[in-house]
Amino acid sequence: MKNVRESLTVPEGFSPDTSVIMKLQEFLKKFKTFEEKNRMKFLLLLDERSNAFYLNCHLDSNILASKTDLEAVLNPTETEDYKLNRGIYTDTYAYRLE
Repeated sequence: MKNVRESLTVPEGFSPDTSVIMKLQEFLKKFKTFEEKNRMKFLLLLDERSNAFYLNCHLDSNILASKTDLEAVLNPTETEDYKLNRGIYTDTYAYRLE
């Protein structure tokens, strides 16, 4: 990817600093996204609660699977029952909610 700014749509009122752009550039050097392969623009989003910028993009499943840790925990000092990237448990209360 040449310059991430050329492929990035930033909604009006958002002004990411240089470190955000550099992190995006680094990510896009490591991962070939669907958007890049198809010459599509990326949309930079902002989580206003945490004030964190993020990018919604799509990766091939083989790339994603090779980088996913199904045993990752949010907080290693807490219970192991609450894990990141966990499977779907259809017998849980949260799943059964309509």
